[in-house]
Amino acid sequence: MNIWQLYLNTYSQIHNCEKTLGYISEPITALSNVAFFISAYFAFLLLKNSIITDPRLKILPFLIGLIGVGSGLYHTFNNPYTLIIDLLPIYFFIIFSLFTLLRKIFENILIAYSLSSTLVLIQLLSLINLPQDLIGIPTHHIINFSFFVLLFYWLYRRVGKIILQILPVLFVYALALLSRTADSFLCPVTKVGAHSLWHILVAIAAYLTVVFLMKLEVSKTKP
Repeated sequence: MNIWQLYLNTYSQIHNCEKTLGYISEPITALSNVAFFISAYFAFLLLKNSIITDPRLKILPFLIGLIGVGSGLYHTFNNPYTLIIDLLPIYFFIIFSLFTLLRKIFENILIAYSLSSTLVLIQLLSLINLPQDLIGIPTHHIINFSFFVLLFYWLYRRVGKIILQILPVLFVYALALLSRTADSFLCPVTKVGAHSLWHILVAIAAYLTVVFLMKLEVSKTKP
């Protein structure tokens, strides 16, 4: 079985809740992606009004906006191709943020590349070897969260209290994962589910990621 067939098999296991307006698959869920554009806007203002020297940070608001575009397209037109457009911006944002974080903490660029690549490799292996859903939560998001919790512990041991500022990101991300579990219970009852709440919480977590990286940038540039 090739990767594309494996992907299609995985896609066939996805059960979206809201199905209402003909060609538009999930109108309410699709509309909730406006949260990403709001998050991107405030992240842009935050960086615009801050003294930063790292041009990579200025890319983050645009990546958040792309998440909104990709997710909006998928939830408007459910199919395997729009799902790819949904997933890719999320992973670009996660990997890019991880790489930026590691580059700010470590002088050695190989560490940033190695750890970022490790997360990508783990995700690819999980696609092949693990079930894609656990109590309503996609396995790849559980892996992401677990990876960042372990990374937080390691970085805290390495660099100290400055890394504590990432805790709000992890907290909101954890709430977002819980909303996915709630979605599986609410869907049969409401016929809409709680996926809109997932979008809102992930958008908040993305904004808080920008806040954290900006604070890290400022702390590194202080004499």
